[in-house]
Order: sequence, then structure tokens, then C-alpha cells
Amino acid sequence: MSRKGNCWDNACVESFFGSLKNEWIGDKKF
Repeated sequence: MSRKGNCWDNACVESFFGSLKNEWIGDKKF
């Protein structure tokens, strides 16, 4: 997912999906 020149910077994507996952997992209680 970390392609050079990609506007989706890996750190940004990971932090975004990390918070998204935390919200989902916290909500769904996996």
C-alpha cells in the first residue's frame, strides 16, 4: 500500500485505519 508518490501516505493511512479499527472493535466487541 506504500507506493512512492501516493497521496495516501502510509503513516496517515495506518493511523486512520487504526482509529477506525479501534472504533469498530470497541463497538462490536470482537
